[in-house]
Amino acid sequence: MSAATSTSTHGGISSKISHTGQNISSSVQELGSASSKQTNKEKAKGHTGLSWAGRAKAGVKAMKDSVTESGHHAAAQGHHTMAKH
Repeated sequence: MSAATSTSTHGGISSKISHTGQNISSSVQELGSASSKQTNKEKAKGHTGLSWAGRAKAGVKAMKDSVTESGHHAAAQGHHTMAKH
């Protein structure tokens, strides 16, 4: 009976470690997307001397980065919650 308890506990610990690692990974990816978004926002504002077409592209990239950032944030929150339980 103690073997079953040990296996069950091991699975729980393994799952928590996995979710913690995934949480960290998602958080790092979120930060990368946020950084890219800020860079593209500055380009879109015209602080880099880009043409209007380049600025428009940067604006679109900033919006995509924002969506990606939100997705990574949601994933990180989910993994954080799962790691707690």
